[in-house]
Amino acid sequence: MFKSWYESNLKSKIEQRFQGYTPTPKIVITPLKKQKKSKKSPGQPPLFSEEAPAEADIIIYTGSDKALEELAKRKLGLNEKEKLGTKGIDFYVLIVRNPEEIWHLTGEAKFQSDVGGNQDNQQIVAEGSVRLDLERRHVGIMLIDGMPVVRRFDNWKEEEELELELSKEKIIASALLLPDLIAEIYRKGEEALGLGDG
Repeated sequence: MFKSWYESNLKSKIEQRFQGYTPTPKIVITPLKKQKKSKKSPGQPPLFSEEAPAEADIIIYTGSDKALEELAKRKLGLNEKEKLGTKGIDFYVLIVRNPEEIWHLTGEAKFQSDVGGNQDNQQIVAEGSVRLDLERRHVGIMLIDGMPVVRRFDNWKEEEELELELSKEKIIASALLLPDLIAEIYRKGEEALGLGDG
């Protein structure tokens, strides 16, 4: 459900956040296309090409979790062993404030339909995607919808060892707030993350 919404609705939702804003950023959706395997190195994993216009301000990449993770790692300069999430990533958005300030927004999306059992494991799985690297301007977030929204994040798990340790550096929100976060990072950069003392 998230992937379908991400690919078909996120662009228009971001554009709504910029109504009346000047200048209006150029937002593009860029599908990652699998390149043909090379006959010289048949054992290598498939590579994914991107065809994003250089003048785009916000780029919404679409594709498989693996393709999104490979592209994000390449753009962030991460090595092969470094992980962006426990099972790849569900989204990757590039926010170009100017040529010298480019933000990378990645993460996983989970829907918890009930309390208990395997549903509670979704918290642990998704938490692997949460990170903040200001040097690389990389914001890794967790999108959670369903029961946690009703019960509040701070009361999601009763066992102390599995409680989410929330802080300013951890962004956990509903998928419905993703367009707002993207728009705020484009407008304000680091200031949008609210890391200051004020």
